This record gives sequence, C-alpha cells and structure tokens, in this order.
Amino acid sequence: MFFHLISQIDIVGLQDEASETMADIMNSISDSQTENKFNSQEEHTRQILFLLSNADKFLNEALDEFIEKKSFEFGSAVDIVDLRQTEEKLTELIGIEKMKCFKEMLLNCFLPCSLSSFFLIGMSVELARRFITRDMETDMELFRLYLNKFATEKNG
Repeated sequence: MFFHLISQIDIVGLQDEASETMADIMNSISDSQTENKFNSQEEHTRQILFLLSNADKFLNEALDEFIEKKSFEFGSAVDIVDLRQTEEKLTELIGIEKMKCFKEMLLNCFLPCSLSSFFLIGMSVELARRFITRDMETDMELFRLYLNKFATEKNG
C-alpha cells in the first residue's frame, strides 16, 4: 500500500500543478486590485507586481489548498484502516524498534523531500519566472520595477 502512495508521486506532475496554481493565482488578480497600487499601463505588469507584493499570502493559501487536496487524494486511494492494521501486525511480529528503523529506511529511500516542499519549490520557480519577465512599456525587468517602486516608497 505504501508503494501505491509512492507511485502517485509524480515530480513532473507536481511542477505542472505548481504552474497551474500560479496561473490560477494570476487569473484571480483583478485589474481593480492593481490599478491604484501600481503605475503601469500593462495589466500583466501590474498583476505580477501585485503578486510579488503579496507573495507570502498567495503561497500560503496555495500550499494549504495543495495539502488539503493531496490529503484527500491519498486518503481516498488507500484504505487507512487496513494500512494501520497491517502496520500493527508488522510491529507485533518484528518489534517496535525494528519497525521504526524500517519506516526510517523506507522514508529515506522514497521520500527525501516532502510533497509540500516539492510543491513550494515549483511555486518559487514560477514566481521567479514572473519576476524576471520584462515590462513591454518600459522594457525593464519586473524585479527592477518592483525594487524601484518599493525603494521610492521607502525613501519618499
């Protein structure tokens, strides 16, 4: 059963899921949210600057939704009661210490990084991709516009 869970972990799929989540976040940002906050004619530029200024909030919400979704998927794919009973029987047969060693070895072999960490890495990559795009109006990278905007606010 554990191997059934492992077979559902698809790293490329996680990257695609992070890309889709980032696209959904971008689509959820309305023009009215960004209009007064950023002085740019390009809607896409305003959206990305708004995304960057609220990245913590968006990433936390995306991670919470991801964990909830994966918990549901794994819970519906595996009979948790049967898995617990099997674990209890194995623990009775081989002992608690050997079972702890077995679990640790299994996790080290198959899950060197948690799914949520992989997802956040994917989201960070997507955020960085948007951060280095260019504004069509000024031909500047968005990270420079972002820095200019907040450096001006801080100094002014």
